[in-house]
Amino acid sequence: MKNFPVLAVCALALSGCAATSTTTLSGSAPNGAVAIYDSKQVARLPLPQTKAYPVTPTSHYEFKASGEGKPSLYGLLPMKYNGGNIAVGILLFPPALLLLHEVYPYYDFDLDQGVVRYRARETDNWTEYKPTEQEANNARRHIDFAASEPVAAIPRNN
Repeated sequence: MKNFPVLAVCALALSGCAATSTTTLSGSAPNGAVAIYDSKQVARLPLPQTKAYPVTPTSHYEFKASGEGKPSLYGLLPMKYNGGNIAVGILLFPPALLLLHEVYPYYDFDLDQGVVRYRARETDNWTEYKPTEQEANNARRHIDFAASEPVAAIPRNN
């Protein structure tokens, strides 16, 4: 029983290191899709979509939203700070302070207006975000470059 508090703190710390948050991505464009670049790979998703993303210390998610007959929208997904991890980090586990950023639960890509709307709760009002030109150029460079990369051939066993 003496080790129970130590085990509880370790379990809490490990759960914080593997934290994820779930988001719902939507858009009104016909045949809408979004490509998300996370510094490792590009994931292409049809809209609407619900997906889990890891809580991350410094990373961000670049996106390309597209739809039939609409200009593509490039930029960064707005992210929120995780207050719970800040509190846990201060009280129990200082490395948890690194797990500050997470995706908002709701995003909507408006290709006509060139904005991303996001909110924390379904009942909240949308907050609009227009990507800067630099963010759009960075996302375009990463996502379009990844799309132009040839697919690696898988060796066949003969």
